[in-house]
Amino acid sequence: MINYHPSIETLTDYAAGSLPLAHSLCVSTHIEHCSECQQQIRKLEMLGTHLFEQAKTEKRRLDSLKDSFFQKLAELPEQDILKKSKRQQSQNKAGKMSIVFLAAYDSSSKAVTMI
Repeated sequence: MINYHPSIETLTDYAAGSLPLAHSLCVSTHIEHCSECQQQIRKLEMLGTHLFEQAKTEKRRLDSLKDSFFQKLAELPEQDILKKSKRQQSQNKAGKMSIVFLAAYDSSSKAVTMI
C-alpha cells in the first residue's frame, strides 16, 4: 500500500511536462504503481487539453477582432475621424471625463500611430 502521493501541484507540473528530469522520473515511477495518481494525471491531461483548445479559440477571436478593427479604421477617411473626435469632445458634459484619441493607420504595414 502506498502511503505517500505527490501533491496536486507536482502532478500538474508532471502532466504539463515542466518538472525537472530527476523529479519527473520519481513521479513517473510512483504513477506506475498508483491507480489513484494515474486517474489524477488523466484528469489533469484532459483539463490541459481543454484549456489549450480554448486558448486557441480565444486567440482566433482576438485576431479576428483586431483585423476587423484595422479594416474599419482603414475604410474611414482621416477627415471623418477628426470630425467624430471633435463632435465627441463638444458633446461631453461638464464634470464627465472622456478619453479621446486620434490614430493614423498605415494599411501597408497595418500599423496604428497615435496622434
